[in-house]
Amino acid sequence: MVLKYVSLSLLICMLLGCGEKKLEKERFSYSMPVIHLDSSIEFFKSDFAIISYGDITMYELPYWESFSKNDSLISETSAYEYFVFRNNDKDGYLVKRLEDTIKQKANKDSLLSLRAYYHNNFDSTLSLKNSHTIEAGTNGRFTIKYLKPNPFVDSIAAYFDVSKKNLKYRLAPKLDSIFESKLYKVVFWQSAKALLNKDKIDTPLLVSFEVKPEEITNPQPLYKFLDHFIEITQTSKKDL
Repeated sequence: MVLKYVSLSLLICMLLGCGEKKLEKERFSYSMPVIHLDSSIEFFKSDFAIISYGDITMYELPYWESFSKNDSLISETSAYEYFVFRNNDKDGYLVKRLEDTIKQKANKDSLLSLRAYYHNNFDSTLSLKNSHTIEAGTNGRFTIKYLKPNPFVDSIAAYFDVSKKNLKYRLAPKLDSIFESKLYKVVFWQSAKALLNKDKIDTPLLVSFEVKPEEITNPQPLYKFLDHFIEITQTSKKDL
């Protein structure tokens, strides 16, 4: 039975110490400004997480959003749903909660392209053919800076760290390969004057994207759900 299989899997992991080592989690976060007609600025922020478990990937897709205006928080909500799939499959399954029945099927490319920047990257934007400088840091870290890459962006900073090479989410696969490192953060400085011809706005508008590892503090519900997903997808190729 599935429950016996799950319990045995958890017991083996606890006894042998495999625990979190079998699970890896990363969080992708981004922030961008929203400019109103009265020149006030809000910052839209959101994120999602990617959980890896062997040949299974699960995206933790939040309804989490926060809006701030003139440095004051306006609203914030938090709720998550999960999209799980085998890495070689075209489709996956969406559940609102880990306790829910796995039955709502969705196309992987369509859903993740809409909600998780799937197949998008910064290789073209951060092409080394563009004018740039490289600033060396310490412990395998360095930053590539681009000045005035186009009329609407004042500068771009791309942050690399060799210690983050194991991150699975790739912001720039080609650059990662060239430098044998990992791009983990990109920040754009935009000119509001140039972008919207608003002389009143002098503050640079920051747009940022970042991916970083995240500790899994309570792995048991994830093991239970993912082991159940493996069991039912191994025993049947039919729609759930």
